[in-house]
Amino acid sequence: MNQYPGVRTDSEAEIYQYELEELWKDWIWKKKYPSGDEIQAYFRYVDEKLDLKRDIYFDTRVRKNGGYFGKVNGRQAVSTSVTERVQDPALHEKLAPSIPPHPFGIKRPGLEKAYFEVFDRENVSLVDVKETPIKRVTPDGLELHSGTTHIFDVLVLATGFEGLTGAILDLDIRGSNDISIREKWKSGVCTNIGMMTSDFPNLFFVYGPQAPSPLANATSLIPQQSGWIANCIKLMQDNNYSRIETKRDAEEVWRNLVLEIASKRLCTRRTEMLAFSGGLPSYLEKYAAPSRTGSHKGTAGPIHLHCNECSSNMVW
Repeated sequence: MNQYPGVRTDSEAEIYQYELEELWKDWIWKKKYPSGDEIQAYFRYVDEKLDLKRDIYFDTRVRKNGGYFGKVNGRQAVSTSVTERVQDPALHEKLAPSIPPHPFGIKRPGLEKAYFEVFDRENVSLVDVKETPIKRVTPDGLELHSGTTHIFDVLVLATGFEGLTGAILDLDIRGSNDISIREKWKSGVCTNIGMMTSDFPNLFFVYGPQAPSPLANATSLIPQQSGWIANCIKLMQDNNYSRIETKRDAEEVWRNLVLEIASKRLCTRRTEMLAFSGGLPSYLEKYAAPSRTGSHKGTAGPIHLHCNECSSNMVW
């Protein structure tokens, strides 16, 4: 979870609790919008209730598997608000450009009280690295291509991270065709219902790409996905199946659905949309419980179950 200073939920506390009655009936939130510390305390409470650590490996390196696997309404109001708060006219275009870098709202607006006023302080300078790019990091700070050197006590790198796919790609697992998942997804992510990908039998992932992961709280989405996976594994056990794998045409159907929904949004101008942006209720309607015939009944397409003769590689 996020751990930056001052981290706090942007939804009311009840949204961040799990739906099982035993995980909320005797828990009392201290704040309407809990801090990161309180959320972590709640997760520890959940761990104690369900004894989760018993089945989790910590501080363990997962090694290669080797085979199995425009103009927008409100824009003028935003610009006016910024220019009224910042006294230095030279900063207006940098902080509220007349040609916005992206439509308002497709990147989460900052929740702030005095952010823009800080730029008027004498000990604060704003350097546009598009105008004067960074040349190199020096022992004392940064040197720009303009020849200017800025001296710092601390250099903070806000470079972001590879959301949704990064953790999966870093595992460096390889499928049944000995191709890594990074290699498979280099031209675009393909999953079925955002939980499986072809050529990687018995591999499930939750809160990952092509699910509504960044658009739904984890405590709302993960229990739904985990329940589907648990029911699927139970079905396999009951029917003596040892391997499950989605078909490639099924994941193409799902990928196209994800991109089709995203094409109606403002946030897919330059990069591939990695999230199912139709909302959590719509996502849950797109798949149903696995059936006894060996396929699931959702709109995404078939997931095939294989008998023991096909593979003896069990994941439980």
